[in-house]
Amino acid sequence: AAQTSYGLNSVENSGDLRNTMMTDSEPWKPKANGAIAHTGHNVSGINGQVQFFPITGINPYQNKWTIKGRVINKSALRKYQNARGEGQVLSFDLADESGSIKIASFNDVASRMNDLIQLGKVFSVTKGSVKQANPKFNRCSSEYEMMLGNESVVTPIADDGTVGQLKFEFVKIKDLESKEVNSFIDVIGVVKEVSEVAELTSRTTGEPLYKRAVTIVDDSERTIDISLWGDFAKDVIQSEAGNPVLLAKGLKRGEYMGISLDSGRSSFFELNPDLKEAHALKGWYDAKGQTIEAKSVAGNGAGGNDSERRTLQEMNDSNFANLQNQPGGVSFTSRITVGLIRKDKSLWYNACPETNRKVTPTATGRWRCETTDKEYDHCNYRYVMNVNVMDESTSQFVSVFDEAAQQVIGKTAEEMNTLKESNEDEYERVVDLPLFKQFVTKIRVKQETWQEEQRIKYQVVRANPVDYASESNVILSELKEYGY
Repeated sequence: AAQTSYGLNSVENSGDLRNTMMTDSEPWKPKANGAIAHTGHNVSGINGQVQFFPITGINPYQNKWTIKGRVINKSALRKYQNARGEGQVLSFDLADESGSIKIASFNDVASRMNDLIQLGKVFSVTKGSVKQANPKFNRCSSEYEMMLGNESVVTPIADDGTVGQLKFEFVKIKDLESKEVNSFIDVIGVVKEVSEVAELTSRTTGEPLYKRAVTIVDDSERTIDISLWGDFAKDVIQSEAGNPVLLAKGLKRGEYMGISLDSGRSSFFELNPDLKEAHALKGWYDAKGQTIEAKSVAGNGAGGNDSERRTLQEMNDSNFANLQNQPGGVSFTSRITVGLIRKDKSLWYNACPETNRKVTPTATGRWRCETTDKEYDHCNYRYVMNVNVMDESTSQFVSVFDEAAQQVIGKTAEEMNTLKESNEDEYERVVDLPLFKQFVTKIRVKQETWQEEQRIKYQVVRANPVDYASESNVILSELKEYGY
């Protein structure tokens, strides 16, 4: 596994998912009413110098200590409910040269820590409650863990280079099979596909669960679906537009119907990080990766084997009885011919520049997004086409969204919008150009609920014009399987 140091400058200059960090170096400490307050400067020790204990040197039998370390993990601020009522909790892991320790905070303190703590930054901590760690929920090297209280003081410290850098141990996608089940994995890859958020119901609590599948590829020419849960499903990424590089730290390696990667409470995600691995991957993808048919390492698992060739009839005959347990659907590769592009509705929609959700025009000529609760001077145009496709077995109506639709039409939705306004005849000609042309497509099949009825939805998530030399090799391979 490749190991990368991730320093302070990289943390500051990249990513959208971390909380805004205070710019001063003042600590949090309690006010008289017990709430966390912003006050003072670093606590000084002998001769004005802070005396720091090694993190693995503190224990429940000491009460005068100050530790300093770098934040290597930060959980989301999570709400909970138990017999004593409702609350919220946030934890983070602090590391120095001696090791690492998990630090938890609750309620008002957790809210304050959520504003203060930032991944990759250096902090000092004193006056926390130290207790024996529960290894079931703690991956740090210290045998103890800490809980912050109203008397605790947490101080941002300038990074003088004395604390080790944040490290990632990236695993190539092709090597995931060799990793132990239930181990925690760091991966980095180019985003190929992003599913819609699926709403499930927890079997234990009955509460809604949110899940989104993100497919990444790396230069081992393999793909894997990452399952984002909870707030991660809503916040990490909404679209594969631009094929950003996604860094994922602390994913749990599972074996649900094959190899699976799932986010956890301590997972961390970064879009387009300023790392040499990210730059190299993006260069590889732009030069080569986007044109190859990378194989999934998940096998015939939750996401299906997207490199497996199926005819449209074979997909229908499979019945997909277990789709309700696979919110991300199953995916296959099919060679299809475009038979009809429906024109009774617009081929695109007006999209929010930030979220790609639908926007509506305002009376002042601007565009309003309900998701962000903002208005914009302009909107984006994104395809959403209903297309009838066919192969040697049958025909099927499928949905074709923006990136795949651009491959089919040959122009962006914005270009087509301009063309329709300026030259209707030319617009009609361009829309008809793909008819009876062949494409190699990846089709995702999933079950969804519409007006309280279950239905199967077919979506083309990738479409490439047929490379006849490559397709000839595919056909020759298929013939060999039948003994020819």
